[in-house]
Amino acid sequence: MLVSSVKVFSKNVEVKHMLTYHVVEPPYRDRNNSLSFELNQSFVLLPEDPMIPRLYDPRVGFFAVKQTDYGFHQNTIQRKYITRWRPEPSDWLAFMNGEMVEPVKPIVYYPDPATPKKWRPYIKKGVEDWQDVLESIGFKGAIFVKNLPSSELDPNWDVDNLQHSVIRYIATERGTATGFTVQDPRTGEMLKADIHFGQGHLDYIQKLFFIQTAAANPAARSKKFKEEVIGELIRSVIAHEVGHTLGLQHNMIAATHLLEGGVNLRYIQRLLGHSTSKTTEIYTHVCQDNLLAVQSPLDTIDSRNIFER
Repeated sequence: MLVSSVKVFSKNVEVKHMLTYHVVEPPYRDRNNSLSFELNQSFVLLPEDPMIPRLYDPRVGFFAVKQTDYGFHQNTIQRKYITRWRPEPSDWLAFMNGEMVEPVKPIVYYPDPATPKKWRPYIKKGVEDWQDVLESIGFKGAIFVKNLPSSELDPNWDVDNLQHSVIRYIATERGTATGFTVQDPRTGEMLKADIHFGQGHLDYIQKLFFIQTAAANPAARSKKFKEEVIGELIRSVIAHEVGHTLGLQHNMIAATHLLEGGVNLRYIQRLLGHSTSKTTEIYTHVCQDNLLAVQSPLDTIDSRNIFER
């Protein structure tokens, strides 16, 4: 193992190192029969005062951390806590009286300096689309985007610092965007969030926008979309990934209510603006309860007809 760098911050240490393995059949021609990987390991200082955890319930769509408690004499105990931030009111009395207050520690995202400037306003909007949601539970100014400080103002600022949540613009052809967090395994408290988004996903969402909506949306009937249209697509993706960094899973069941209500799939396709029903099927997952309720003809067969004649 070769350690290439070590970064030390007030609440975390980041160690980057190279590991090389001997392989019998490497994926490419290599006379050395070896593969090398650059890995990063994080050592995180957990909060001195742990947050009060909330138990996970599969009926509510939160991500969770899992614990195994070996402290009981008879059996081990499995516990799951939802992952969430610690939204502490700056004024508890006003908060308990129903007034809107600012949190002690807001959720702040910094845009990657590699992000094209023309997309930054839409990224900001995507993050701050969640402000109304947090205001509905009594917090104002609880989530926002802040520009990176200049090197002159803060020469030690670093994206790997646990205290900085960053939206990173990744140079990759992969058509995926991700939102993930660092959590306290004892309580599920989120300590840092990172969102990865890049040119590969930008290409993907434009193709998806065309396929899904062109039949019903004139703005999608073009080989080259207007900058405002692409910006709104980016805004949608960022808002989606921020939802994950707030602890929320994909809401699959919300796409089934029309189908379970008896609405024909072709009507749902038209309402969603999809040009093909195969796209609609992605969003209309089958409810397990309804699936189990489907009766097999064999359940009602007359016992006299069981045997072949």
